[in-house]
Amino acid sequence: MEVNISYLPEEQIVVVKTQGDADAKSSSEMVKNIMLAMKEYKSLRCLLDHTEIRFVSGKTIEVFNRPEEIKKTGMPLNVRLAAVIPEIYTEHFSFLETVCKNRGISYRIFTNCKSATNWLKS
Repeated sequence: MEVNISYLPEEQIVVVKTQGDADAKSSSEMVKNIMLAMKEYKSLRCLLDHTEIRFVSGKTIEVFNRPEEIKKTGMPLNVRLAAVIPEIYTEHFSFLETVCKNRGISYRIFTNCKSATNWLKS
C-alpha cells in the first residue's frame, strides 16, 4: 500500500492518503508513520483517506489487535481518527471502528471527506 502523509495547518489535521492493496504489514507500518507525523505536527486529528484502496486483506484477529498496535505508538487518548472508505469495505472497517471504540480509541469511518472533516473539527 502506498501512503502519503501531509498536514493542513489551518485545521491542524494530519491527512493520510492511501492507494493500492492494504494488508496487515502495510497497515502496521502506516500506523507507526501516522503517529510520528501527529507527534511532529502536534496534532490530535487525523483524516485517513482510503478511497483509493483497491483491496483490503486482514484476518479478524489482526483487525482485533490493531487498537493495541495503535496504543503502543504512544498515541494520546484524546486523538481523533476519521477514516474515509469505499462502501465495499464497510464491514471490514466497521469491525475496526467497534474494536477501537471498545478500547478507548476515537476512530470513526465515513464515506466522504466532508463528513469526516466535520467530525474531526467537532
